Amino acid sequence: MKTDNYVQFPLHFLKKSKDPKELFYMTTGHTLFRYADHYANNGQYKTRPIIKKKMLDKCDFSVLKNIAQYFPPDEIQFRDYVFMGMDFWLEEEELVELTKYYRAIQRELYQDEKLVKGKSPTIRLRFDLLEDFKNGSFSANLFQVYCAILSVVGRKRVCRITYDHIQYRAAGYRSKNIYTKCLKMGEKEAEFLTKKQISYAVDKLEEKSLLATLLYKNRLKYYSVRLNIDELYQAVKKIKSRSSEYFTKKKHYEKHLLSLSKKGEGPSVEEEGQLKHKRLTKTSNKTFEYKHLKV
Repeated sequence: MKTDNYVQFPLHFLKKSKDPKELFYMTTGHTLFRYADHYANNGQYKTRPIIKKKMLDKCDFSVLKNIAQYFPPDEIQFRDYVFMGMDFWLEEEELVELTKYYRAIQRELYQDEKLVKGKSPTIRLRFDLLEDFKNGSFSANLFQVYCAILSVVGRKRVCRITYDHIQYRAAGYRSKNIYTKCLKMGEKEAEFLTKKQISYAVDKLEEKSLLATLLYKNRLKYYSVRLNIDELYQAVKKIKSRSSEYFTKKKHYEKHLLSLSKKGEGPSVEEEGQLKHKRLTKTSNKTFEYKHLKV
């Protein structure tokens, strides 16, 4: 099994179904339809088209004729789609079933995303882990928590995440506010993972070397899916030392400015207030309108 293939899908897919097979079809179908053209015509397949041709020659297109209707008359797009499916080690029958399922709910999936303003975060997950989830060797809790963390971390090397944030993301919602809006629009109440379940899942994911975490001052937890524990320590240390240095300098400069104003070498407190007022009322490109509250 290749481990360098990935599926990419919006976070809100997680709330559509808890069934491993349905989620497998949704996420894989979305990836194939969205990225097949780029996948089949870049990298090694662009410089070595013979590989692509040999794989397609082995494919039984008589089985796949039932899904050809979903593609334009131009056969290239269809062949790219089939090629990506074959490179993901999908059998022809499974690719047909997966495609029909995804196309049947595709409109509904995109309508769900438009109901709430803002783009749904994207999850980029290793395909072998998705297959393990479908086959039952990767538990539902691990899958949900890992997807939640991936949706927050994105391309960042290090990220601080709370269990509350993971709770909503694991249920398919970007935030608590989005969840509240969805409830007002008639959605059913979600079944959230408990913090104990999240903590257990995070520990298991660390055991599997899928992520690294570090607790700072017993309350701030940092996550990374790219760094090992030593690299994560250095990254967090750098963040905190930079933050500490900034506030130390800030405090020093504020004291220095205060001493200058007392000696008459700098602007007084009244002058500072006047300067601030001028900056606020100055109109270069924008017009500031002040409204006084009546008590």
